[in-house]
Amino acid sequence: MVTLRRHTMLLALRRADHRRRGRPVRYFSMQTLDPFRLGLVLATLSGPVVSSRAQVTLGAAPPPPTEVSGLPGGGPRPKDVTGSFSVDTSAREQVREFYNAVYTSSDGTPINSTAVTASCLPGTNSPAFADATLRRINWFRALAGVPAAVTFDAGESAKDQAAALMMAETTEATAVQAVNDLVALGFARTCLEHGIQIPHQVSLVGFGNIPLCDHFQVPLTTLRQPKHRLGSAAVEAMQQLLRHHAPEPRPLAAELIVRSSTGAVTSPPPFRGAR
Repeated sequence: MVTLRRHTMLLALRRADHRRRGRPVRYFSMQTLDPFRLGLVLATLSGPVVSSRAQVTLGAAPPPPTEVSGLPGGGPRPKDVTGSFSVDTSAREQVREFYNAVYTSSDGTPINSTAVTASCLPGTNSPAFADATLRRINWFRALAGVPAAVTFDAGESAKDQAAALMMAETTEATAVQAVNDLVALGFARTCLEHGIQIPHQVSLVGFGNIPLCDHFQVPLTTLRQPKHRLGSAAVEAMQQLLRHHAPEPRPLAAELIVRSSTGAVTSPPPFRGAR
């Protein structure tokens, strides 16, 4: 009864305060309120109490697993998995698990490159390093919400490797003559991806004049071979061989096709001081 009377006094004071401030008064029948409901009423009238010093503690992140398994979005995966990831970015724990399982597994993988800069041999990187790179690319794509099943093309990787070797050299070269158009286009694509401007920082010339040269992002300057004259010279050389005569060498001039990949250098060479 003492507690009930105290609550009754509090309600009376609350109603008096509301009348004084011109607020609507809530009336309750004390006979119908049990102690539990009375507590709810008092909590409603008094309003929420929030401490300004309250801090949220997230706790320490779990340690990275020793193997890539049980990844979200597909069940157990082998350690050498490189793609087909999916993750619910709205689930904090799933994102944290995804980071520890995939991103950290691509750390510290040695490149073990067979490139030899002295002889301009691009070489290759270790398969483990290629897998780690691919795993991290698809990790970023999964978090961005785009398909995370990117794969590498061996031919394009070889061109990128050759371009990377050239960029790694300390040189003040401002022009590159590639052995053929495909190598030149691969080098150009790598340069553009790294912000190197063609031809403002480096000019580029191919060889062969394949159809793609004129439709690339930066149309490629190249040398066009005299294919008809080459064919005629080959037939004449074969006829001389059939007559038991040694064919005479015939130099045939190529035609220079100038496009947008060559021009005056207006910015510092891109490879100066590169390592």
